[in-house]
Amino acid sequence: MNGGKSYKMTPATSKNISSLSVVIPAFNEKEALRDALAEAIAALGHFGSLLEVIVVDDGSDDGTAALLGELTAVEPRIRYVSHPRNLGKGRALLTGLAATSFEWILFIDADLQIPVSEFDTFEAASAEADTVIGYRRDKRYTLRRRALSRLYRGIVRILFGLRIRDVGCPFKLFRGRLLKSIHFTTNGFGIDVELLWRLSQLDARIRELPVESLPRRTGVSKVTILGLAGCVRELLQLRLR
Repeated sequence: MNGGKSYKMTPATSKNISSLSVVIPAFNEKEALRDALAEAIAALGHFGSLLEVIVVDDGSDDGTAALLGELTAVEPRIRYVSHPRNLGKGRALLTGLAATSFEWILFIDADLQIPVSEFDTFEAASAEADTVIGYRRDKRYTLRRRALSRLYRGIVRILFGLRIRDVGCPFKLFRGRLLKSIHFTTNGFGIDVELLWRLSQLDARIRELPVESLPRRTGVSKVTILGLAGCVRELLQLRLR
């Protein structure tokens, strides 16, 4: 952790993860998904049949469902769930979480900005943690996006006391049984904060690791000022509850 609360550690083992579920939320990411799934299977293929990659199509209207139908027909380790309409990132992650069946759960985004190969260091760190989260070393942000990011971090620290370097980093690894023991209420981008807040309340062992951050290869970012305002409203409601 970056300051704040300390977390208990356990002795390292040579191989801590025997099975892995990967959850990918996707809203109009058809252009990125084929490469993202190929990268995930290539990087994590050593798990063999103890790997599942679950894509949650969050009400996409760009042909994402048709593409996923094509890909799952040739790769049995890929599965997908579709929402009839867009319900938000939080709801997509929770739908994916409910569909998982393996020991550890990895959350990643479909935009390929963080290489799946970063998992190797996360797997090693999992011997001493219940949760391993990434923080992006070199964020390729505009000045406005940097200012918004700094403002958001400040709000999160004030409301929840979380001193995490990069709350919104999509690359996160969790011990499945711990994550499934929590009742979540957030449907939007506030899910990242709620996840870490609920885990800190359970004294979960949290480890932060740097990850590479690449430019988005396709599509457009879903982060907007309007979306950030909605996220802050969601967090205020969460804190009041």
